[in-house]
Amino acid sequence: DEESDDDVNNDEASAKRYLSSLQSKDPEFYKFLEGENDQEILNFDQSSSDADSEDDEEKDSCHKPDTNGLEVASDESDFEMEEDEPSLKKKKKKYNIDLLNAWAEELSSKEVSLDVITSVAGAFKDALKTVDEGIMMEGALFNAIVRTCVSHFEPGLIKYLKRTKNFKESPKWNKVNKTLKSYTTDLVKLLGVISDPAVLAVLLKHVHAMVIFYPCLPKSCKLLIKELIRIWSTSDEETLRILSFMCILRLVQRSMKTEEGESLFENTLKSMYMAFVKNSKFVSPSSRPGIAFMRRSLSELMNLNQEVSYQHAFVYLRQLAIHLRNALTLQKKDIYKTVYNWQFVNSLHLWATLFGTAVKNNPNSVLESLIHPLIQVMTGSIGLIYTTKYYPLR
Repeated sequence: DEESDDDVNNDEASAKRYLSSLQSKDPEFYKFLEGENDQEILNFDQSSSDADSEDDEEKDSCHKPDTNGLEVASDESDFEMEEDEPSLKKKKKKYNIDLLNAWAEELSSKEVSLDVITSVAGAFKDALKTVDEGIMMEGALFNAIVRTCVSHFEPGLIKYLKRTKNFKESPKWNKVNKTLKSYTTDLVKLLGVISDPAVLAVLLKHVHAMVIFYPCLPKSCKLLIKELIRIWSTSDEETLRILSFMCILRLVQRSMKTEEGESLFENTLKSMYMAFVKNSKFVSPSSRPGIAFMRRSLSELMNLNQEVSYQHAFVYLRQLAIHLRNALTLQKKDIYKTVYNWQFVNSLHLWATLFGTAVKNNPNSVLESLIHPLIQVMTGSIGLIYTTKYYPLR
C-alpha cells in the first residue's frame, strides 16, 4: 500500500546514514562489507550444485510394482528376463523363490563365490529394469529379490573380499569391481523410483550398510550423494530424512582419510547448503520441523571439518552482507526484500547454529572469527526498515 511505500522511502535516508556511520562506529565490519578478499575463496564455484539440481528428471511415468512389505511369493512364482549378449544371442534368465533362497544360503556361508555375487547383482539389475521399462514382474518376486540383496549382499561381499576396510587392497577387488559398480549405481537408481516410504526406508538402511564401498567408486558415490541430499531436503517423511542424513554422515566420515575425502566433503557441504536455501523459501507450521532438521544436521556435518567449513561460511556470509549493503545503498523499490525474506533469515539462523556449536565445543575454533560479521549482518538487517509491518522479523 502507499503508506508502506512511503515508510520504505523515508527509511532510505536513515539506511544511508546507518551505512555512513558504520565506518566510524565499526570499521572492521565496514571493511568486511566493502573490502576485497581472497579471490580464490570469493571465486568459489556455485554452479555445479545448481546444475545438479536441475538435472533431475521426472520418473513418475515409470511402472511401480507393488512393494508393500517386501513379502515373498510362493515357490511356483518365476520370472524370465532376456538380456542381449555381445554375440547378439539372447540368454533367458529365470528367477524363482527356490533360486533366491539358494543364493541367500550361499551368501550366508563362510566361503562366498564370485558367481553368486554376480548372479545376485544381475537379478537386482533385472528387477530394476521392470521399474524403468514397465515390464510386468510379480510384485512379490520383485520384493523377494530386493529382500535377498538387502539381507545378504553386503555381508556376502565382505566375506568374499575378506576385509572390512581398504577394499581396494583385496586381491579379489579387481574381479568384483565391475559388478560392484553396476550394483551400487542400480541401488541409487532404485532410490529414485520407489515412492513407498516403508520400502524406501528398507533400501536406505541397506545403503547405510553399503556406504563403506562407495568411497572406492567415485562415480557411484557422486550419484548417491545427489540422491541422498534430495531425500534429506524434500522428503515428507521424517524417518527418511534422518536415514538419508545418517547415510551422508557415514559416507563423509568413511571418506575422510582417502585422497578424495576433502573434495567429497566440500561438494557435499556445498550441495546440502544449496538444497537448504532452496527448500527454506517458505516457512509454515508443516515445513518448520523439516527446515529445523536440515539446519541442525547441516551444522553437525560442517563441524566435521571446520577449516573447510570456514571457507564456505565466509563466502556465503559475505553474500548475505552484500545483499544487506545493496539494500542500504541502492535506490531501488522493493530491494529490501532481498534481505527481508525467509531464505535470508534461515541462512542467518544456520550460521548462528554452526558458530554457536563450534565455539561451545572448541573455544579456539577457526569459525569464532566469523561471529562478529554475523552479528553485524543481523543488527544491520534489524535496522534496515523500522516500520511496524516488519516488527515480527526484527
